Amino acid sequence: DERNVTGKTTEDGSWFFAVKARDEAGNWSETARIEFVRDTTPPEKPVLELPGMDEKGFFLSNTFSLKWSRPEPDISGYSYSLEYLGSLDFAEKILDDYLSDETSYQAAFNQAVKEGRIKEPVLPSRIISTLDNYSVWNIDNGLYAFSVAAIDSAGNIGLAETKYLLFNKYI
Repeated sequence: DERNVTGKTTEDGSWFFAVKARDEAGNWSETARIEFVRDTTPPEKPVLELPGMDEKGFFLSNTFSLKWSRPEPDISGYSYSLEYLGSLDFAEKILDDYLSDETSYQAAFNQAVKEGRIKEPVLPSRIISTLDNYSVWNIDNGLYAFSVAAIDSAGNIGLAETKYLLFNKYI
């Protein structure tokens, strides 16, 4: 008299569960089947498109919009964050230590994160928006990190794309 069954799905894809019942007279029911999909593969990370910057790496305005690509069609939404990391003096110290002719601004800030001089941004583990853009009006001057990750319909969260942003035109 078995009423419970357990099992494990070992890989992503479609799986089926089928069951039949037998009554006390020995009669069998029709087979009932259900399909379920195991999906543990996170989506690819979005690619951020940065607006124009001046020759020193500052945004042309402290009012801006960021857009990113939708990495695949099965995206339910995005988690993102904009974090203040420090003052312009702090950003200048980081760039003095890490920026060279062979290093981009982004690479310099990434190296500072690896060495623990800048904290790595943390994203909420939930959908913040279904839109593929984010806008800010007249943000304070300083160094910021913007991170965005895609979340698919199974709830898998992909790797985050992070860009470091410099602002010096607060009004």
